Amino acid sequence: MPFDGPPQQTLAGEIELTGVGVHSGQPVRLRLLPAAADTGLRFRRVDLPGTPEIPVTPDHIIPDEFGRCTTIGLDAAVSVGMVEHLLAVCLGLGLDNALFEIDGGEAPIGDGSARPLTDACLECGLAALDRPRRYVELQGPVVYDRFPVQIIALPSPTLRVTYFVDFDNEVVLKQAGDFEITPETFARELAPARTFCFESEIEMLRAAGLIRGGDLTCAVVVGRDRILGGPLRFPDEMVRHKIIDLLGDLCLLGRPLRAYVSAWRAGHARHIEFLDVLRKTIEGN
Repeated sequence: MPFDGPPQQTLAGEIELTGVGVHSGQPVRLRLLPAAADTGLRFRRVDLPGTPEIPVTPDHIIPDEFGRCTTIGLDAAVSVGMVEHLLAVCLGLGLDNALFEIDGGEAPIGDGSARPLTDACLECGLAALDRPRRYVELQGPVVYDRFPVQIIALPSPTLRVTYFVDFDNEVVLKQAGDFEITPETFARELAPARTFCFESEIEMLRAAGLIRGGDLTCAVVVGRDRILGGPLRFPDEMVRHKIIDLLGDLCLLGRPLRAYVSAWRAGHARHIEFLDVLRKTIEGN
């Protein structure tokens, strides 16, 4: 039956990626599989008894005490961490329905960017389904204001993101990025941007049991006076990666968002808090 607007999409085939978890340091295999219309995005822990499935929805967010990644799960024992890069690819490319089979508790980090996943999905291709895509659309502004963090969403016919960062570091200082999110723009301008940390944080992160699988092949390290690990892919690579993180967190809504989103000095923990405000506003309309 014909319908207005674009159709839902799934993968045209299967994808398999292997790697390590940046925090756990453990090897992991991830398989991306096609799924039927209106089934959404789901993770399946194939290494656990009964192969439990975790829907990508706000109800399955697991709070992260360090705020260094996004984790979803049925509970702390049945969860998958570092899902934001994969989910950003889904939102950026328009992948509505897929099953992600994973044999560990953390998605592979790859080179620290969303490019390996993006390239794999584009090579595989996406397939149209026989149901229309259902968007989240706003009736008015949604404001999250927790000084010095502010995130605002305004009604818009498309998804556009503006992001501002302000670091206490002479190498990167302030950066701003503004992009209308289309598959082409996401793949070209955002997906290659790598995750990053500051050299001053490394000892603290390792003491907390994090970044066991981290090195200069999967992250940009910002020192006091230089970038460690080679040249940047973009002069403003840090803010572009923050947009990837935000897109991955917005994907947790369960449906693609049409809005103009502006974020100032935010991060995963604040994104999730904003998501809660956004969802309550939508449900109250």
